[in-house]
Amino acid sequence: MSEATDRAVLWDLDGVIAPTEEICAAAHCATVQHYGGGLFGLDFYQRIQGVGRSHEAVRTDFLTASGLQVSAAEYTRTFQKLKKAMMADLKPNPGIRELLAVLRKDGYHLGLVTTSRLSSVNEVLKICRLTEAFDLLVTADDVRITKPAPDPYLLALKRFHQPAGRVVAIEDSETGIRSAVEAGLAVIGYRYDLNDNHDFSRAKFVIDSFEDTTGLLNLIGQLIQRGKLI
Repeated sequence: MSEATDRAVLWDLDGVIAPTEEICAAAHCATVQHYGGGLFGLDFYQRIQGVGRSHEAVRTDFLTASGLQVSAAEYTRTFQKLKKAMMADLKPNPGIRELLAVLRKDGYHLGLVTTSRLSSVNEVLKICRLTEAFDLLVTADDVRITKPAPDPYLLALKRFHQPAGRVVAIEDSETGIRSAVEAGLAVIGYRYDLNDNHDFSRAKFVIDSFEDTTGLLNLIGQLIQRGKLI
C-alpha cells in the first residue's frame, strides 16, 4: 500500500455506526414482557452492561432476572421478530455518513469489527444504506473467540495487512476497547446514555458525537502519526 492508503479505521457496529444498542435493549425488554415476565426498562440493560456483549450473554441475564421458563431458542425467535420491526426506520448516528465519506476521500481504509453475526450486520448496513461503506467485515462468524479477546482485531489487521500503529479503532464498550487495545490499537471511545457506566480509561480519547467531522479527522490523523513513532 502507498503511504496515502496505508492507514485504516476499524469501527464497532452496534451503537457506534447506528443506535442499534437502544433497539436491542428495547427488544429484550419487549420479549420479556411478551412472555409475561414483567416490565424491564433500559436501565436494566445498562446495569448489566449490555452494550458490547453478545446476544447470548444478554439473553441469559434477562431470562435469569425475569424467571421465565422459555427456551433460549424461542426467546431469540421472538426477540429477532420484535427487533426487526423496531429497526424499520433505523438511520446511522448523526455525522457518521459524513465522517465515513471524508475518511474515504482522505485515503483511509474502513472496516467493521463486531460481535454480531454476518446476517445481522448485513441487515443493519442495508437499512442504513451503508452496504458499500466498508472494505472489510469481521463478524462473530469469523473468529472462534470474540471480544473482549483481541482475536477479531488481530484478524482485521491481518486481512488489511496493516501494523497496529497505522490503525485506529472506534468503540463504545469496555469489551470492545479491551479487545482493540490488546491487539495494539489506539482507541477512540464513543460515550452515550446507555453506556455511560462503562470504563473508558483505556481509550486514548472519548467523544460523545460524530458531528465534528474536521475535528475527528484531525484526531484520527494524530493517533496514526503517534502510532508510526512507536
